[in-house]
Amino acid sequence: MKLTGMGLVFKSIKAWRKDESGDMIKVNLKPEITGVRIVSQERKVLGFEFAFSVNYDPERALIRHEGEMYLQTDGDMKAIMDEWNKSKQLPEEVELVVTNSLYSIGLAKSTPISLDLDLPLPFQVPMKRPSETRSKYIA
Repeated sequence: MKLTGMGLVFKSIKAWRKDESGDMIKVNLKPEITGVRIVSQERKVLGFEFAFSVNYDPERALIRHEGEMYLQTDGDMKAIMDEWNKSKQLPEEVELVVTNSLYSIGLAKSTPISLDLDLPLPFQVPMKRPSETRSKYIA
């Protein structure tokens, strides 16, 4: 099944930070699909309501985005909707595309907010470390 991005609308963006320091902060990412609807039967477009949260635990800060992502499909929209309405689950191939898109969009939107609030970035930044076995050149 092919899914093509058609657009994205943010309905709310919420962020807060407590002025506490001390314990180590643990960053947890949580993409959620909160609803699915048929946007256009003719164009085979589905709308996926979502929330993407970056939690800084223990309850230090939160960045949360809510909105709707629009994807066009060449698959069976009725089967997708039936599964969602029955179990609040999506077929795996649809769920993978939507969730991975939410990670990409959520991290891209959350990164500047985390910097504005003086929080750690919501992802691990690769760091080069000095080699312990590195030989020193002596001329």
